[in-house]
Amino acid sequence: MDTNWTPELPPSTAPKYRALADALRHDVRAGRLRAGDRLPPVRDLAWRLKVTPGTVARAYQIATDAGLLEATVGRGTFVRAAAPDTGESTRLLPPEMPGVLDMLASRAVDVGQSAAIGALVAEIAGQGVDFIRYATEGQDLMPARRAAADWLGTHGIATSAQDLMLTEGAHNGIFGALLMTLTGREPLVLMESLTYPGFRRAVRSCRGRAITVASDADGLIPEAVEDACARHPVQAILLSASAHNPTTARLPMARRLAIAEIARRADVQIIEDDVYGLALPDRLPGFDQLCPERAWVTTSLSKCVAAGLRVGFLTCPPGRGIAAPRTLRGMALGTSLLLARVLERLLVSGQADAIRAAVQVEVAARVARTRSRLGSWDLRTRDGLNYAWLPLPTGWRSSAFAAACERRGILVAGADIFAEAEGTAPNAVRLSLSGPFGLDRLDAALVEIDAVLREAPPVLIA
Repeated sequence: MDTNWTPELPPSTAPKYRALADALRHDVRAGRLRAGDRLPPVRDLAWRLKVTPGTVARAYQIATDAGLLEATVGRGTFVRAAAPDTGESTRLLPPEMPGVLDMLASRAVDVGQSAAIGALVAEIAGQGVDFIRYATEGQDLMPARRAAADWLGTHGIATSAQDLMLTEGAHNGIFGALLMTLTGREPLVLMESLTYPGFRRAVRSCRGRAITVASDADGLIPEAVEDACARHPVQAILLSASAHNPTTARLPMARRLAIAEIARRADVQIIEDDVYGLALPDRLPGFDQLCPERAWVTTSLSKCVAAGLRVGFLTCPPGRGIAAPRTLRGMALGTSLLLARVLERLLVSGQADAIRAAVQVEVAARVARTRSRLGSWDLRTRDGLNYAWLPLPTGWRSSAFAAACERRGILVAGADIFAEAEGTAPNAVRLSLSGPFGLDRLDAALVEIDAVLREAPPVLIA
């Protein structure tokens, strides 16, 4: 049965194709769209919603891959069946579906570390650890904090065990730093116009408001930071200096020094997300060394050892760590005793460094393969970095390009995912090179992406 389905898309920070895909899921589960209903053609629905056909095509493709729709050549797109409600989701398509190559998620590549970490967990669990009680900050967690402070120090992040907190990944550390630095109603936080979307959610969750400042190919422009600090009562600057996500940019030393001095004069805190820094061979000194009295640095093992461990670190300014356990307990009650023991052994035994080195070798091979296949385009890569930034040829929109890749079974992240809701995004995509695939499968995907780049872009009608 044909339907004139025209959803109302509520205001959202999500890209329009995601909002449309979520509306599809909602109306199927609510019964407003029933099994067998035929959806409007892509161009018809795009005209009604005042969006591009690429936006509608991508939403249809996501819902089709998620099992909500089925497409038949020559007949159209139909509702297949109502899916069981598993809760609200911002992305219908689950990662790692059979036949789909996920170049969305960024993490440490698989070098067999699961078996080594699993054996370590079993060994520690067999040593009579008391899992009945909660871990204490002093006796139970301090050995892991000391080991982490020493280990981070060898990789260029200066801290002490007293001012280092164990977190559930770097994102958890961002929340902790925001909670400990922001005060008053709607505190203001400066950040890059393109940034990891979790940063904006974290700022909003901490009752803050993000103000974006101008960047260029080298990252944040100090003059723009100084101007924003002069015009607004800014409390914190949230940035990624070692490796900007998604563009791969590294903030030059001169700009770091300038921003550190601006922060001092304006009495602004700096929250540095350094989650990629531990994976890089050429990490520059961070704000923990340039302005330690106001620098909060977050990082984790997710990109260099194993994402599933959910082990991260928040380094606080000297003397500020004393209040951190209370804040973090309010977020997650406390660190797992088992996880603390595993972390300590990984770091002290040298296993973490061995895994990190193996990950770096594999990432280097993937980066080299990506440069070989896509090097004729305006590709941005960095040694040690497990993702690439790909500005698109003239005529391509990032949403249309991502949809074209999806049709070939490849998921890539369009630049609009990293842009603020009302902002403009460049026509570019981020390619994660760290998914659960080998070099041969990556190579095949890169050949497909190269073929899409050589296609004539679709004509978009708003």
